[in-house]
Amino acid sequence: MQNNRTLKSLITINKKSLNDVLKLLEKINHELHHNNLSIIDDNSISMHFRHIYDFWNCFYQVRESGKINYNDRQRNEVLEHNKFEMKNAFNSILKKTDSILFEEITFVDDLIDSSNKMKIKSNTNRELVFLYEHTIHHIYIIRMVMNSLNIEVEDDYIGYNLSTIKNIECVS
Repeated sequence: MQNNRTLKSLITINKKSLNDVLKLLEKINHELHHNNLSIIDDNSISMHFRHIYDFWNCFYQVRESGKINYNDRQRNEVLEHNKFEMKNAFNSILKKTDSILFEEITFVDDLIDSSNKMKIKSNTNRELVFLYEHTIHHIYIIRMVMNSLNIEVEDDYIGYNLSTIKNIECVS
């Protein structure tokens, strides 16, 4: 029962972060979406959006194999050049969140030693925590770029982790 309650909470915060991604995506025009910017080492904002999407897409593929390896994710570069497709991709990811079930899975990583893949027991809840943290991290980077370009972000807390928001509210 605890896993179900935790899962529902994790789905809720992840849905909020994915909705925040969509809000930021709406704030930028097509040109800004895919142009390289010096402020982020001649990368584009769309690379950060795509990177978030790729990790989520990888997460959804775990149901097929029971394993997740973020290093082997598909990098959908088409999304970097088409804001409309990017928006559709995130809407698709968002729609799937309500169908997430608690599952035991295996996290696989070969980053440390490419000849020896580490296999670590994990579960849906743990991976949703990671995806939340990862998404928020990239949202904040996107937000900083938008701020530097004087693009207003109305929500003061977009890109902030829940613990940071709680701390800000507590201090206030």
